[in-house]
Amino acid sequence: MVTDAMTNLLDTVGQFMAAITGQRTYTRAIRQTTVALKDQNKAQNKQLSSLDKLNNLTSDKVGANNGGAGQMFEEVSITKNYFKLTEVIKNLKEHIKKIIEDFSVGDFFQAGKDISSLVAGIFNFFAKAIDRVNWLGIGRKIGDFFAGLDWFSILKSVGRVVWEAYKRFWKFMPERLRQHLLKLH
Repeated sequence: MVTDAMTNLLDTVGQFMAAITGQRTYTRAIRQTTVALKDQNKAQNKQLSSLDKLNNLTSDKVGANNGGAGQMFEEVSITKNYFKLTEVIKNLKEHIKKIIEDFSVGDFFQAGKDISSLVAGIFNFFAKAIDRVNWLGIGRKIGDFFAGLDWFSILKSVGRVVWEAYKRFWKFMPERLRQHLLKLH
């Protein structure tokens, strides 16, 4: 699981870096299984001559010290979403650059207009994203979750905690309060 998560993370970073540098493809690691490695090893062993097989240091067993990794990387196209993200970042960078230029030449009015445009664009971006969310579906899932809760058991256990705390408070606190009040005189 950790290996898959790391592979996914590196795949995402690789796609993003390739997209932001203007590439159309990127190199990613191929996920290999033990079966795939064994098949690769067998295929390589079939290509050896009988003399080579005598000196073959590998076997059909795939292990940590064994060769046969085969093709580990592949060149694939970048997902369109990464291009959209890089365009958003490039536009943001251009807006910020323009604002800095406005301030550097002392054109505070234009800087204010550019900042207004940038902020409005950011809020419009989030408004569109919020609008695309299937809120009804999310609401139904939340409703299903709450419907699945055993409210009677939950409230009963909360009541028991409150009752036990109340009993302990009145059992131990009056004695401590009495002692504290006696010290004050």
